Amino acid sequence: MAPSFRSGKSARLLFNNADLSAILQDVSVTGSAKALDVTAFQQNDMAYITGVRDGTVKYSGMFDGTALSTASTATTGALDARFNSALAASTQPIVTYGPAGDTIGRRARMWKQETVNYTAQSPVNDVVKISADGQLSGRQYAGVWLLNSAARTSTSSTFAGVNSGVAAGTTQGGVGHFHMTAATTVATFRVKIQHSSGATAWTDLITFSSSTGTTAAGAVQRSTVSGTVKRHVRAIISTFTGGAGKSATVAVAFSRHGNIKT
Repeated sequence: MAPSFRSGKSARLLFNNADLSAILQDVSVTGSAKALDVTAFQQNDMAYITGVRDGTVKYSGMFDGTALSTASTATTGALDARFNSALAASTQPIVTYGPAGDTIGRRARMWKQETVNYTAQSPVNDVVKISADGQLSGRQYAGVWLLNSAARTSTSSTFAGVNSGVAAGTTQGGVGHFHMTAATTVATFRVKIQHSSGATAWTDLITFSSSTGTTAAGAVQRSTVSGTVKRHVRAIISTFTGGAGKSATVAVAFSRHGNIKT
């Protein structure tokens, strides 16, 4: 099969309850595992075994110093504060990154991190720049988008499933990410991740907690599951209530543990 190349201009990065795609210009996430030297006497070649996994991430983009206010939303206001407040935060940020966008079924990189460096720079003849470095806490997971970041106004009867290509499914569980980055008059919003052997009969795999808005409990969630994950997975909006004109901008991604073909 011929390779499928895509432009980086469509990249999407969700950082907790904020979509940082509008300010970022470059993201580089690296996974690594140290090679441990086990070469002994009487050997003619170096020998190694694999050590623990590690990972780092680097961000660069443009400064957004919109003043903080109670009216600021997670997507438009005070994005500068997202990185700044993540320094030594008591709760590690949850990040979902789509190198080629967030179309359902496309690859998603998923991690938690410690933000270890944040810089603002003011060139005299250029826009104010920002950069940040993060140390991944746990591994970087390679998953897929199940709901692209978009405004939802109701539950829907049709949700696209993603075929893993593994007929028997996988057996080591997985991890799901949920991000709510904007909300209007939301009373209750809940998403589930489901799985199926044949994309016909679906059963619940992960049920995220309900949320009422971007600054409320449950606006960003990371949930793990153990055991079998069937061949097909999808995300559904199971509950959505609120006032007139209710809207919620959300996205969901999922990664299988121990299996790179997601």
